[in-house]
Amino acid sequence: MVIKVVLTVLTLAISYVLFKQVYKWLLKLILKFNKEFRMQNTLKLILGIVISIFVLFIVLDIWDVSLLPLITGLGIGGIVAGFALQEPLSNLVAGIFLLSSGTVKEGEVLDIGGTAGTVEAVYLNHTLIKTFDGKRVYIPNKIVWNERITHYWPGPVRRVSLIVGVSYDSDLKKVIEVLERALKDEEMVEKDPEPSIIFKGFGSSSIDFELRFWVKRENYFPAQNALGLRVKKYFDEEGIEIPFQQVDVHLKGDSDESVENKN
Repeated sequence: MVIKVVLTVLTLAISYVLFKQVYKWLLKLILKFNKEFRMQNTLKLILGIVISIFVLFIVLDIWDVSLLPLITGLGIGGIVAGFALQEPLSNLVAGIFLLSSGTVKEGEVLDIGGTAGTVEAVYLNHTLIKTFDGKRVYIPNKIVWNERITHYWPGPVRRVSLIVGVSYDSDLKKVIEVLERALKDEEMVEKDPEPSIIFKGFGSSSIDFELRFWVKRENYFPAQNALGLRVKKYFDEEGIEIPFQQVDVHLKGDSDESVENKN
């Protein structure tokens, strides 16, 4: 009995050290060929499952436990268990397909069936999404596999749209020149693809232009803030007005004089 306990403890200790070393070796090898590998958590999970299965069989062998009588004795209970495990097994198979296809990767920002956020991990039975407001959502892999998936920015850069309105008294040619200068001077705006300025229409209080430009993913929000501040600064220097919302009120039925007399 003592020997079996010692062997079990040694097996668990060795397997833990082996898991750590193999994981480091595999990760180093993968990163050597693919520097953008972003599925470390998934790799750790799969490796842990594989090693755990081997350790389980070794421990059972140490304690002289055979699984054959248990398997043959399942009978009707096995059929019931099969129905009960139908959903988990579906998620497991879908998880294997997701991992092998690379459809969903850690660190990507995407929308899965209306749930948008960053993929924190892809497990065998579910995918963990961290939403933009900080919530963690566990989505069964069966749903992930069957739902439509939208990748917000699959590449290293993402396009941004910024609407700018100017007053109707503005020199539109000068406005476009100032906007072009702001896009050119802002360091976080990528110059390839080239930014563009598009006339959007005549608004109720302003003439609107849309700035379309590309930024690196990590600069998505900082670039918008920086460019907005730069546009405002350049407009102030050139005397270009960004108008307030305006409402024209027309009084019908009484002249200005009659209205004044009534007051």
